[in-house]
Amino acid sequence: MRIWCLNRQRDSEGNKHEVSGSSFILLQNSSDRTLRENAFHSFYQGYRQHINTFAATYSGCVKGAVAEARVRHYGSSREMSMSHDNIPVSVYDNLIDTVHKRMDLMYRYVRLRKRILKLDELHYYDVYAPLVQKISKKYTYEEAQQMVLKAVAPLGEEYVQPREESL
Repeated sequence: MRIWCLNRQRDSEGNKHEVSGSSFILLQNSSDRTLRENAFHSFYQGYRQHINTFAATYSGCVKGAVAEARVRHYGSSREMSMSHDNIPVSVYDNLIDTVHKRMDLMYRYVRLRKRILKLDELHYYDVYAPLVQKISKKYTYEEAQQMVLKAVAPLGEEYVQPREESL
C-alpha cells in the first residue's frame, strides 16, 4: 500500500515545491497559506484513499488489546498498557480531567492565532504557520555555546564545567 507519493505543489506565486515525507513539516511552517494548504491536501490524499483499511486495522488492534487484557485479568486494555510502567489508571484519568478543565486556554490560543494570522477560519494546515516575520538572526558555534552555558548556569556548576570523557 502506497500512502503518499512524491509530487509538487504550487505556492501563491505559482512556484512548485516538492511534497514528501521529509519536506512536509517544512512546508507546513511556510508563511504562504496557499502552499501550506496544497501541501497538506496532497500529503494526506494517500491516507484518505486508504481510510477504510486504517479503520479496519485500528478496530482489529483495539479488539486484540481488549481480548489480551481480559485473558491477563486486567480491568481494561488501558490498565494493561500502563501497568508495564507501573502507572495507575488514576494518573491517566487525572491528566485527561486536567486537560478538559483547561481547554479554555487552548480555545483562547486558537482565537489569538486566528487574529494574528488575520484569518476568518483556522484549519489544521494553519497550526504551524509562523506568527512573526522571518527572523534571520544567525549565531556562530561559539556564540551558541556561550548562550547554552549561560542558560544552564542556574542548574549548577556541573552543567557549566566541561566533562572529562571516559574512555
